[in-house]
Amino acid sequence: MDSRSTAHNSERAPAGSAVYRFLRWLVRLWLTLFFRTIRLLNAEAMPGSGAAVLTVNHAAGFFEALILVATFEREVRCLLARGLVPGLAHGLLARGLRMILYDAEGEGRRPVLEACSEALARRAAIAIFAEPIGGTGEPSRPALTAATIALEAQSRQSEYSQSGDGMSVWPVDVFLPVAPSESTEVLVYVDQPLYADEYLVRDGEQPGERALALAIDSARLRNPFRLQPPEFARFLSDLEEILRRDLARDWASRPNWKQTVEGFELSRSVKDSAEQLNSLDSGRLVALRESLDRYREAQRALALRRLQIDLGAPWLKSPWRRTLAWFESAAGLPVAAYGLLNLVCVGLTLLATGWLKKRSARSWKLEWGVRAAVALVFYVAQTWACAHFLGRAAAGYYAVSLPLSAAYLARYGWLLRHRTRPVILAASLPAQSAKLARLQKQLQNGIDAARDALIEAPAAPPELTVGEAAAQ
Repeated sequence: MDSRSTAHNSERAPAGSAVYRFLRWLVRLWLTLFFRTIRLLNAEAMPGSGAAVLTVNHAAGFFEALILVATFEREVRCLLARGLVPGLAHGLLARGLRMILYDAEGEGRRPVLEACSEALARRAAIAIFAEPIGGTGEPSRPALTAATIALEAQSRQSEYSQSGDGMSVWPVDVFLPVAPSESTEVLVYVDQPLYADEYLVRDGEQPGERALALAIDSARLRNPFRLQPPEFARFLSDLEEILRRDLARDWASRPNWKQTVEGFELSRSVKDSAEQLNSLDSGRLVALRESLDRYREAQRALALRRLQIDLGAPWLKSPWRRTLAWFESAAGLPVAAYGLLNLVCVGLTLLATGWLKKRSARSWKLEWGVRAAVALVFYVAQTWACAHFLGRAAAGYYAVSLPLSAAYLARYGWLLRHRTRPVILAASLPAQSAKLARLQKQLQNGIDAARDALIEAPAAPPELTVGEAAAQ
């Protein structure tokens, strides 16, 4: 690591005013109601003092800003569009946390620059959120804004810093779980810094804000929370397969529908949107991946259950045989339980002596002979006990019931495997189909929410240039 990243460790940055610290404590207390913990990874990489620009690899939002405030001990002032802070209560909280608000139309460059300069002069950190990167090779507007602020702060370093250390830009990756994901931890990762003094214009060189902005955007590709290329490609393939199958089933249910799904594939725009989501909001993509996996597993379980019924129990098509299986399963249960009760002592004895388990060293004739002998001994003893306590008449009935109940117990075991289980599987098909429909709707809602999250992304901060900043 560059020695500049630890130069301020002996001098801690102000943690903010008393109001800021109190509101941050309230935010942390409130966030515990939603997540077990907010885990800061690689925290030792960022020094505890000195002005810094945090380029947050996540879409902007008031909730995301609160997470950043709660994560860091030092004062973090977030750049947010005013439209993301609706209502009086949110506005007061944003003011207390010293957030820097800007107009989504791109106006108000001077107040933004002055507020950022004032925050950096106080050796605070400024957080700038990301937006989708286009495929033109040009840097994104948030990256340009961060680069411009960092370079302007570096050029006026003597106004707010006495140490002479370089202005640092810290890429920050955020993993925010999204329902219905089972994850409950927010992860914040601090990446290795970029230094503004390495991008300053010197001796007629080209303006450095574009180079620094491209470096900031390229740091987003190191996001440790994004799906890696093989897993991302598998996700797109699975999503395409699921959508193709659902579309084919929907079209097959329509009479006289001529169109087929042959050659169906995800459009380039959908793949690009998924790539942007993987970089900008990996938590949402992970939730979508989990929903897709649950939907596929439900599809597989339902298909397997139908196959077991169709191939293994064709008799279920007969209503009276299905009714007879239900009736015998219910009516025969007491008789089977009675036969099992009579065999408890026999089973425990054989289990304790090892004769209940089949062993290759013994012949099957010997094993079954010993088992029959033990059963006969206990039957005689149980019949004698019945005669002793209940009389000879009861013992006579009991002696006859012993072999009959044992025989029906064997019959009931066969019934459970070959009749009761299939009718239970058949009875559960409507519930399984309803579950599949629910998971399908959940998956579709997740796809729509992911698309809307990209379409409705807030406007980036007003784009500044170094020349404009100096003029102001």
